[in-house]
Amino acid sequence: MRKRTHKTVSAKLNNIMIKNSLASISDVAIYPVISLTIFVAFFVLLGYMVFRADKKYIKHMEEMPLTDEVYQKD
Repeated sequence: MRKRTHKTVSAKLNNIMIKNSLASISDVAIYPVISLTIFVAFFVLLGYMVFRADKKYIKHMEEMPLTDEVYQKD
C-alpha cells in the first residue's frame, strides 16, 4: 500500500481548486483558442519577416562574428 504524503495530497487539492476556479469562469473555453491564435499569428508573422528580409543584410550579419572589423559607436 502506498503511503500518502503531504505533497501528493496538497497537489491533488491544488488541482481540484484550479479546476473549480476555471469552471466558475464563464466562457473559459475561449482562452485556449485565443492563445493558440496569438501563437500561430506570431510565428506566421515571424516567418513572413524572415523571408522578406534583405539578403545582403542577413549575409552581413552572418559573417560579422568571423571578421576582425571593429565597429565604433559615434
